[in-house]
Amino acid sequence: MKLLSRNCPVCACQEGECLTTISLAPVQNEALPLTFDVCVCKKCKSCFDDLQANQDDFDRFYAASNKYAAPETGGSGGWSNADTNRWNHVIDILSSHIHTTDRIIDIGCGKGGLLMALQARGFQNLVGIEPSLGCRQNLAAQNILCHSTMEDAIRQGETFDCVLCCQVLEHVFALDAFLADIGKLSTPESILYIEVPDAAGYADFFHAPFYYFDREHINHFTLGSLDNLVYQRLAYRPIYGERGSAYPVAGKKTPVLWAVYQPSAQCAKMLAPDEKGSRAIETYVRLSTARDCYPQMEAVRGTLLPVLLWGCGAHLRRLLAKGCFTGINLAGIIDRDRGGRGESLCGLPILPPQSILDPLFQKATIIITTVLYADHVQSFLAAQAFKGTVILISD
Repeated sequence: MKLLSRNCPVCACQEGECLTTISLAPVQNEALPLTFDVCVCKKCKSCFDDLQANQDDFDRFYAASNKYAAPETGGSGGWSNADTNRWNHVIDILSSHIHTTDRIIDIGCGKGGLLMALQARGFQNLVGIEPSLGCRQNLAAQNILCHSTMEDAIRQGETFDCVLCCQVLEHVFALDAFLADIGKLSTPESILYIEVPDAAGYADFFHAPFYYFDREHINHFTLGSLDNLVYQRLAYRPIYGERGSAYPVAGKKTPVLWAVYQPSAQCAKMLAPDEKGSRAIETYVRLSTARDCYPQMEAVRGTLLPVLLWGCGAHLRRLLAKGCFTGINLAGIIDRDRGGRGESLCGLPILPPQSILDPLFQKATIIITTVLYADHVQSFLAAQAFKGTVILISD
């Protein structure tokens, strides 16, 4: 057991067991810590990232990032075919609990895909909360009011019949304060809808070692730990819960939880410790540890052939910090979002996708380090008739 830097976000316990430690390569001017432990609470058995930061650090981190406003970014409130299927499932769940005349607020609504899907299904009293300016502009174009913060919404003094938190709680450092603010936006008759990744399903939807552990998804919920959180912080009882999967990006399934809660004066403050969920997460850690080796790359280690890495996310940063590319002649990193802006990572220039057309790279080796978009990269390379070697290191 270790003394936690961050108290358990579910029950505030100060002790936990470290399952694994994650380290990331540094990015200039980034405030969040580069190393953190993934821990299980000694008392309630919930799982979370234990890192030395605070909510203000995370607020600045997300405010500086506009990637979630990009139309092609998956899992951020969009309106792709995969997103539309998700929203229809959500609305089908909600339709048993709300009416088209109810006031609905979507906290962390991203580009607003769920709100727009609700609007298309006849719901009109819709409000969003989203810190990304680009996302708010998307909603303004659809005549949907969107606040930049919870505080802005609370200051209006309005309450809502339904509060939506879709793929949000896994990102929040100060869950106690966040759920207290949800209480201010609710009434004794309100319902709370929550959708989060299902940590108990990480091993079942394995894509790459430790892929589900990063500094954006810092709370790893199961149905048990999510119920405990909402009981503990809001005294709400679950009235619906479902485990399943969804496609944040076409072709890539990830595990998801859907749950609906309602205030209850009688509900207990804590359910049983989530032993089953924590064991499932431990299984994922063991599986990740066993697969955290990349023999595919040995063919280019020690040669003078230029090698490009494709994808500048947390997965690549963990591999760089681990030293996985030692002895490989790295020439740069290709990234759709950051390429061509003069940025670098670990001394490697970040290049746009069109760089593969450079004669220098026509016969280079490309190691695809992006996970969700690996299939897209392979399709792009095929469309460009790329003549070099392509190495895929994720499942």
